[in-house]
Order: sequence, then C-alpha cells, then structure tokens
Amino acid sequence: MFTVFISQEPKRIQHIKDALKSGDVEKLRHLAHSLKGGAATIGVERVRECCLQLENACKTGNLDTAMSVMDGLEEEMRQAYEFMFNYLAEN
Repeated sequence: MFTVFISQEPKRIQHIKDALKSGDVEKLRHLAHSLKGGAATIGVERVRECCLQLENACKTGNLDTAMSVMDGLEEEMRQAYEFMFNYLAEN
C-alpha cells in the first residue's frame, strides 16, 4: 500500500495546491477528503488530521486557514514519504 500511496498522492497534493490557488473550495474539499481517506487507510494520522483541518476550512470558506494548513500538510507528507521510502528500502 505504501507503493501506491507514494505513486499516487503527489499528484493529488498538486491538485490540492492548484484548487487552493484558484479558490475552488468545493474541489479542494473533495480532494482533501479523498486524501484523508487514503491516509487513514494506511495509518498516516498526521496527514489525515491535516486533511480534516483542510476540509473544515473549506466548509467554512476560510481560504486563509486552508493556506496555513496546506503548509503543514506538505510537511507531514514529506515526513510520511520519507518513512515509507525507508521502510520499503529495508523490507
């Protein structure tokens, strides 16, 4: 599952950034919800939490909050990728 996550989610992150940049709140909410589910499935709790915060910011239409959450989401994704790459290299 790590391999699928690593191969698919960078595209979704880019789509999330694009939706945020364009102000497409509904698309942003949908993408955050999808990533949240994938993160929950493989146990990447901090990514899931960031996605939940992003989803909630979209529900209230608060793009400023969404932008600040996006920074945290990108950092959590970097850490998750690093862990997954290391795990896959060792196993």
